[in-house]
Amino acid sequence: MTGPLILRVVNFSILAFFLLRVMGRSMRQFFFAKHRRVRRQMIESVVALKAARTTLAESRETYERLPGEIAARRGAIAARAAKECEAVMEEARFKADQVVEGAGRLAMEERQRAERVVKERLLDGAFGLIDAKLAGMFGKERRQAMAKSGLDELEKACAGR
Repeated sequence: MTGPLILRVVNFSILAFFLLRVMGRSMRQFFFAKHRRVRRQMIESVVALKAARTTLAESRETYERLPGEIAARRGAIAARAAKECEAVMEEARFKADQVVEGAGRLAMEERQRAERVVKERLLDGAFGLIDAKLAGMFGKERRQAMAKSGLDELEKACAGR
């Protein structure tokens, strides 16, 4: 049994020797090329890994800064909104003041107009009563003279006021 084993080992050694002799240079070039390719891929993998770790670290930093940035932006937005609300309220107050002033002017004008109408009605009524009483007592020309005299006195009294 050891005989066939020795023969097999010798046979394999001869085959390996011839294969290395014939294909040694080609195999050496193939394995060196393969070695260089694997080495280059490992270097590229290390570079890619470092880039990925850097990107991950930057992403984590950005993620950790986000709550602060969001809070700052919310604060800025709230401040702008408060400022805009204050401006709107100020404008509303100004317009309300204008409306109140306009309403006051209108009320004053209406009061003055009403006073004029009341005075005119009172005077018309009074002159009507006087004219009716005087109609029985005096003639038409005398009544007109008396009315003119009374109006002149009234104008003087109003002018002196």
